[in-house]
Amino acid sequence: MWKRIFAGAIPFVLLFALPFVLRSGRGGDEPILMPDDADSLVIVSAHDKSVKREFEHGFRKYYREKYGREVEFDWRDVGGTSDIIRYIDDRYAANFRDYYRRNFPDEWNDDVAAAFADPRTGKNGSPAQKLARERFLASDVGINIDIFWGGGSYDHGKNADKGYGVDGGAARRHPEYFAPDIIPQTFSGEIFYDPSGRFYGCCLSSFGICYNPDRYRELEIEPPEKWDDLGRGELFGLIAVGDPTKSGSVNKCYEMLIQQKMQQSKDAETGWRNAMTLLKQIAGNAELVSDSASKIPLEVSTGSAAAGVCIDYYGFAEEEWCNTPDHKRIVFVMPENGSSVGADPIQLLRGAPNRAVAEAFIDFVLGVDGQKLWSSKTGTPGGPEVRSPRRPPIRMDMYREPLSHYLIDPEYNPYRTGAGFQYRPELTGRYFALIRILIKCVILDPADELREAWRAIIIAGGPEKVPEAWAEFQRLPFSYSAAGSMAAELNRTGGPEVSEAVAALRREWTQFAREHYLKAAGLAAKGR
Repeated sequence: MWKRIFAGAIPFVLLFALPFVLRSGRGGDEPILMPDDADSLVIVSAHDKSVKREFEHGFRKYYREKYGREVEFDWRDVGGTSDIIRYIDDRYAANFRDYYRRNFPDEWNDDVAAAFADPRTGKNGSPAQKLARERFLASDVGINIDIFWGGGSYDHGKNADKGYGVDGGAARRHPEYFAPDIIPQTFSGEIFYDPSGRFYGCCLSSFGICYNPDRYRELEIEPPEKWDDLGRGELFGLIAVGDPTKSGSVNKCYEMLIQQKMQQSKDAETGWRNAMTLLKQIAGNAELVSDSASKIPLEVSTGSAAAGVCIDYYGFAEEEWCNTPDHKRIVFVMPENGSSVGADPIQLLRGAPNRAVAEAFIDFVLGVDGQKLWSSKTGTPGGPEVRSPRRPPIRMDMYREPLSHYLIDPEYNPYRTGAGFQYRPELTGRYFALIRILIKCVILDPADELREAWRAIIIAGGPEKVPEAWAEFQRLPFSYSAAGSMAAELNRTGGPEVSEAVAALRREWTQFAREHYLKAAGLAAKGR
């Protein structure tokens, strides 16, 4: 009987063991046992597994050779960049409140809570608020995390201004890294590192379109070359878009589109309206709205969508996974003069519990040893062990011989392809957060009404055939000239009354948009 039981159990044991056997063969995913006295490094990041795996393995080797010690990584995964920002905000608010109550009894209140991390407090705050701000900046209050890694310069800059990001010291230790022909301070209008060292760009990103060649052949239309091509009526129901409140890279794609329209138009007001109209058309063509930028190229490569907005490295990674020499299922294109080149930074956080290790990691990421891991071919000297993250390195010398010889995409040089576009931060940079909320309120939240209005306009023959409907479709709850005051309203801080007022304003925008989409659909149905 026991023999029969044992024989019957063998298939179940093998089935249970199979995932572990396969995992052990993937190289680099299996847990590594650390000695009890290993140094620690805590990182919060939205980077994918390939980045984490390659840099963890590479830094362990580097740290062992340079310092003779082992280092243990503690990765904190709390979601995308927007989720990380909220998480960091909440943690600092809670920990500074506890610190304040321990050291300054009876002084903590809602006004102090709203002001301690607000860089405007120094000019506009009350004496109590200014004192709280001074005490925070003089403190070493932390959140038990060493490094915030990934995202965009906008979010890292905001973090730095709040006082969460502090000088990582790389410029003092390695001034040669920041020579103009190695890591420039700015490029195409984008900031690559903070002069005060509060964040450093470590790889590059550009923004564009990914498309499925098969779907475009079926539709018998030319592949997309510019942002406007995503707003074509023939693509109704076939575009993949993302939620900018969940993804900083998706919002950056939208900001690039707005930038181009504003730079192409006779005045900023017209450009703002044209850009928001195109975003409405693109969203009207969308069958789905993703909460993650990485899902968009996946939908395109499988054919669920014909095209979508995309950050370059997600497009390149999907190309590597899906395309063969004989068949391309997805292609990434940078829109014609439609995107700057931005930096993806790394930031040392205030109160880092393992500061020395964190600084060593920053030096590694910015040095040639770390830069080789971003986009060199697997197995090349100093390159990735398992899979290249396919991220363009920030160092210019990586695109020159002999280092360029090992790049997986040696013909792709973002310093060359991005030279034709100049980002103008005065147009949209200060409204990055406003753009997120506006798109959410007037485009994504009333998506059903938007889609029906756009469909009715398409059926009627297009915008020129129904000018009254088109005028309703284009309406916005405020003009570009009012963007500053609207951004200030959204940024108000205070108690529950202020929060409710901000929420009410957002509801007003959504209701405004919904009513005008319904009007547009009705007018289009009447041929007006």
